[in-house]
Amino acid sequence: MIDEILTQLEGGRRIVGVGPMSENSVEAIYRYSQDENCIIELIASRRQIECKALGRGYVNNWTTEQFGEHLAGMKKKYPKSRVLVCRDHGGPWQGYSEEGADFAAAMARAKQSYEADILSGFDILHIDPSVDGDGKLTLPRTLDAARELILHCNEFAKKHGKKIQFEFGTEENVGHATSSEVFEESLSAVVKFCEAKGIPKPLFVVGQTGSLVKEMRQVGGFDGKPAAELAECARKYGVFLKEHNDDYLSEYQMLLRDGAKIPAINVAPEFGVIESRVFVDMCMGKGRNDLVQRFIALSIKSGKWKKWVIDEKYAPEYDRGMIAGHYVFATPEFLEMRKEIGATEFDSRAQQEIYTRIGFYCRARGNDGKGIF
Repeated sequence: MIDEILTQLEGGRRIVGVGPMSENSVEAIYRYSQDENCIIELIASRRQIECKALGRGYVNNWTTEQFGEHLAGMKKKYPKSRVLVCRDHGGPWQGYSEEGADFAAAMARAKQSYEADILSGFDILHIDPSVDGDGKLTLPRTLDAARELILHCNEFAKKHGKKIQFEFGTEENVGHATSSEVFEESLSAVVKFCEAKGIPKPLFVVGQTGSLVKEMRQVGGFDGKPAAELAECARKYGVFLKEHNDDYLSEYQMLLRDGAKIPAINVAPEFGVIESRVFVDMCMGKGRNDLVQRFIALSIKSGKWKKWVIDEKYAPEYDRGMIAGHYVFATPEFLEMRKEIGATEFDSRAQQEIYTRIGFYCRARGNDGKGIF
C-alpha cells in the first residue's frame, strides 16, 4: 500500500479522503477512483456510520455492517476502483449518545465500534482519543488510550484474519498549527509502541496546519512553514502527514499545500453542501419553490447547523439550510421530496457535481514528486 501511495504522490496526486455524505457521494468516489485510476479514502465518522449494536449513523441510516455490504457492491460495480475504507475519528466519546459516559465505558464503546469496522472490511482505522468527555483529558492519558486501542484493534484483526492500517491523531482542530514539539512527542510515542509490539506503525498522522471549516467556507489560516515542518517530522518517522478540514479550498490554497508538501487531506461537509445545492437548483428550475422551503425548514429544524456557524445572528435561513442539509438526506421527509423532484435525475446530477469536485482535490498539479518522500 505504501508503494502505491508513493507512486501516486510522485505523480503529483495527493491522497484525498472524502466523507460519505450520502449514497450519491459514495458512488461518485468509487466511479472517480476507477475512471482516474487513483487511490481515494472513504472516511466515515462514527456519527455518520455506526455499528448495529451502538445504533446507526445519519448517512442513509446505515449501520457499519450495512455500509460494508453496500461498499462490497460498489467494488463489484467498479472493479478497478482503489478506494480505501476508513474509520474517521474513532475513539471514546466520538459517537452519539455517549455524553455522560465515564472513560472506561467510552473506551469500551470505541472498541466495540472498531471491531465492527474490522469485520466489515475497513482498511484504515483513525485512532483519535482527543475528545474530553469527562474534563480529565491529558496528553499522557490520550497517548495511553491510543496505545490501548491500537493494540486491541491489531489483536482483534489478527484473530479474525483481517489486515488493517492505522491513522493516528489527537489534536483538536482550532484553526492554527500544532506545536511541533507536541506533535513529535505524540508521534514518537505511538511509533515506538508499535515497533515494540510488532504492530505496523501508523500509515497517517493527523497534524493541524491551520485549516478550519466554518459555515460554507475555509476560515483557517494555513501557515506553510510550520505545516512543512510537521510534514518533514512525519517523514522522519516514515509516516504520511494528513491534514483534516480542507473543505472549500481554492486553487491557490491547494498550491500552498503543494509547497508545504502535504501528502494527504480530508474533505467532507463540502460534498454535502454540493448535493444540497443541486437539490435546491433543481427545485427552482422546475418551479418547485415549495420543496425548497420544505427542505430548508427540515434542515434548520435538525439543529445540526449550529456547530458550523460563527455567529447565529449572521447566519441566514438559506445558509443554515445548506450547511445542515446532508444531515436530513435519509429522513422520510427528504426522500419524499427527492421523489417529487425526480430521484433519478437528481441522483445523476448530484453524483456528477460531486465527481467534478473530487477531481479538483485529486488531480495532479504538475508536481514532479522531488523532495516529497
